[in-house]
Amino acid sequence: YYLSQHEDLQEKCRQEVQNVLQKSGHTLETLSHDDLNGMIYVAQFIKESMRLGSPVPFIVRSTTEELQMDEYTLPAGTTVTMPICDVHHNAEHWPDPLKFDPERFSPEQAEGRHPYAFIPFSAGPRNCIGQTMAMDEMKTVLASVVG
Repeated sequence: YYLSQHEDLQEKCRQEVQNVLQKSGHTLETLSHDDLNGMIYVAQFIKESMRLGSPVPFIVRSTTEELQMDEYTLPAGTTVTMPICDVHHNAEHWPDPLKFDPERFSPEQAEGRHPYAFIPFSAGPRNCIGQTMAMDEMKTVLASVVG
């Protein structure tokens, strides 16, 4: 969806894919893991897409011990639901949160951001074990679409 809405960014992704493939001598059919790792802007584009349209709407956890949150005390065993889209649209961490801007994920802009401000695959010890593979698959598909 975001590719179709931002043709200039689509072109930027296409240029990066072509540059990576030209540098490696590979084609879309022979993409290597190194090629995928070289697709920095493509990864930023995907992350921003997941920030605005979270693939997982919420996560649920249970407290293992009493937890104090501001003026609230959650007893051990409390079920806590965290709406990921609320986290990803929080203006405290994401200025102009509904604007599509892959540059938010550039190293310069990501520096200092709270590590749990972006959690499309959950976070902590129960995060998605397939998140690296999922990102590689999304890069492969995006490269095939724009390449």
